[in-house]
Amino acid sequence: MESVVRLMDEHMPCEVVANASELKGEGLVYTFNTTFYNGARREARMKVHIYALNMARGLALEKRLDELLVKRGEQRLTATTVSCVRNGGGWLIDGDWHIRIAYYDFVFRVPRGQ
Repeated sequence: MESVVRLMDEHMPCEVVANASELKGEGLVYTFNTTFYNGARREARMKVHIYALNMARGLALEKRLDELLVKRGEQRLTATTVSCVRNGGGWLIDGDWHIRIAYYDFVFRVPRGQ
């Protein structure tokens, strides 16, 4: 999961944080939840809140995130990230912020000994 966070940090044109109280403006707030783990494989769902000042900017950030995370066919995202699919989302409006919610489901290979 750390490799996915590093990828978002390096390639998203906005702040990327794990805790909404740390966000200082436009950006992404993410959480991971493990849905399956057997020692060799971990499946996890990442929930992302995309904070933007208008809907068009929120959709642009969402599109960039989709391009970054969702790969075609059998192409790996990182050395340990086997796959990522987009699975739902929605909108919230909170004061001046338009908040796009997006869900991503990942399959990770767990290196031996971890």
